Amino acid sequence: VFDLVDFYVWDKFGNGFFTRLELFALMMASGLVALRRAWIIHKENIKKEAYEKMAYTDNLTGFRNRRGFDQDAEAIEQKKKPVTIVYMDMNGLKKINDENGHYMGDKALLIIGEYIGKLQNNDTTCYRLGGDEFCMLSFDREPEEAEKLCEEINRQLEGFTDKFDYAIGISYGIIKYRGDENMNMQRCIMEADRKMYKYKEEVYRHQTKYR
Repeated sequence: VFDLVDFYVWDKFGNGFFTRLELFALMMASGLVALRRAWIIHKENIKKEAYEKMAYTDNLTGFRNRRGFDQDAEAIEQKKKPVTIVYMDMNGLKKINDENGHYMGDKALLIIGEYIGKLQNNDTTCYRLGGDEFCMLSFDREPEEAEKLCEEINRQLEGFTDKFDYAIGISYGIIKYRGDENMNMQRCIMEADRKMYKYKEEVYRHQTKYR
């Protein structure tokens, strides 16, 4: 249309006026299309990031979940980066659920998560692996320090027995992954889990409050 108008009004507007106008309009239209496409892609990326975060996040505690843990453990294995593994399990959850209901069980899990979450920093990540299982991967804490932190958590949790009419605490197993092929990440996790259950057996043997 611009070309036809340009041809019939050549003398009035001068050679090329409508051609330049046409090019300008096409450039504007192309720019708007590009901006619209960029905005759509941006929104899709935001949605993708949100869905990915949800997929790797525990809904109750906000910690990274089992999927996130497996992903991080695999990355550590590939880099052979030393890390302290603390495998934790809440004591007494079944008793709370049976006697007080699952709502109170979730409330107790949130309390446990609150105290474990205080250990997080730029070099330490906490996970809820499912049910009453938690884990911590720490690059800046040796096993001895991690054990003292777990002991302190249990001391602080003792105060909730009278407040909520049930006992809560954590059993834990700790091991250091050193990037050794003879003791890979998976075997270290299994060993930390084994130590945790051994600890739990001792707790349940001597403390009837969890039974």
